[in-house]
Amino acid sequence: MDSNASLSPQASKPCPRCGEIFTCQAYGPTPCVCFQFQLSATLLQHLRDTYTGCLCTHCLQTLENEEKESTSA
Repeated sequence: MDSNASLSPQASKPCPRCGEIFTCQAYGPTPCVCFQFQLSATLLQHLRDTYTGCLCTHCLQTLENEEKESTSA
């Protein structure tokens, strides 16, 4: 999710949305778990505009669920 290539692989850091410490694997040897989430282009742009860096999987899951609920309502 993060386009900042200056981050080191598997860096532990706080989620900018909730503050929980998580391990970012966006630049690791295998695909990061964040790539499994299906977020709309609009939501992804909002996240890029709102936060610096990756969000934790809990926040990404929550946002994905909220987006699915809002489109099915």
